[in-house]
Amino acid sequence: MNRAKLIFLLLVASLVVPLGVALLVPSKRGGDLLVYCAAGMRKPMSAIAERYREEYGVKVELQFAGTGTLLGNIEASGKGDLFLSADSAHIEIARDKGLVEEALPAAYLTAGLLVPAGNPMGLASLADLRDREGLRLVLANPEAASVGKFTRKVLSEAGLWGAISGRALAMKPTVNELANDLKIGAADVAVAWDAIAEQYPELDFVHLPEFDRERKTVTVGVLASSEAPPEALRFARYATARDRGLEVFAADGYEIVEGDRWAWRPELEFFSGAMLGPAIRGRMEHFEEREGVGLKFVPNGCGILVSQMKGGERPDAYFSCDVSFMDDVRDLFAEARTVSANDIVVLVSDRAEGKVAAAADLAVPGPRVGLAHPEKSALG
Repeated sequence: MNRAKLIFLLLVASLVVPLGVALLVPSKRGGDLLVYCAAGMRKPMSAIAERYREEYGVKVELQFAGTGTLLGNIEASGKGDLFLSADSAHIEIARDKGLVEEALPAAYLTAGLLVPAGNPMGLASLADLRDREGLRLVLANPEAASVGKFTRKVLSEAGLWGAISGRALAMKPTVNELANDLKIGAADVAVAWDAIAEQYPELDFVHLPEFDRERKTVTVGVLASSEAPPEALRFARYATARDRGLEVFAADGYEIVEGDRWAWRPELEFFSGAMLGPAIRGRMEHFEEREGVGLKFVPNGCGILVSQMKGGERPDAYFSCDVSFMDDVRDLFAEARTVSANDIVVLVSDRAEGKVAAAADLAVPGPRVGLAHPEKSALG
């Protein structure tokens, strides 16, 4: 789920909220950023950080290591702004530990065999890693690198981890070191990510069905330890924007996610039942200030808003005063949530005080009764 959708839910209290907004961050510049970056993403992230510095004057310091090693460093140091993991699993571990608050996907990775160009030994299966005589195999350390942890998982499921890992010449802490061993001729094969092969013209990648079944998602998380969370959020959004950071990932051979377009201060169109306005205006202002986004607030009767949406208008978010109106446009949004409820009461003027005790009292001659429109208003 896009993290801004969740933020929007938490910041504004009403009945039903469809989530359909992009992660947004404040426009106020912060200081330098420290990013813990999986070593396999060194090339694209170095370029993205430099581009960001040139555009906005914010220095991004990158610390490279295996994903598992980085997670340990983050937990031990209690410092830093962002964590770029080679897979979302480590981000979820960090989130469970209270280390990560926001996360955005960037690209996909597939593991397989990294071999010299042309695959001179004709390696094509896990059985080759187990049985081929004289094969010089290097693997990533499962405790240090994401690809190592995934390799152990896949080989264990195939009943081959002990046999194949026992043949490895070395367990390397990063995927880059695997590639460098192959590049200089110190090894014949390694298990690595497909995108790494794209960055080494001397190497090729061999797909294996056991690894192809599960892609991993390169994910950037904003750390709870960040002293500049607005700036950290902004850089995360920049790095995963399809017309900024994802362009760099794609050029380096990564299969990228769709991503949002980059904007320094995006604007969201927000439809809302008119009755909710007094309750949410303060939270809207807080949201704009905290997230660096402008909200175009469009209050009206829910029936009118639904008609506008059915006629083609597409707001980024919609607050409905009643679930029935949400049901009418549910297919236009992502998940909707019921977050509160209201009792329906009868408001009585001083003149009629004591004369209305039940609904039937409204039908007797004399009292002037006002009702909401049954089609245009949730209350009606």
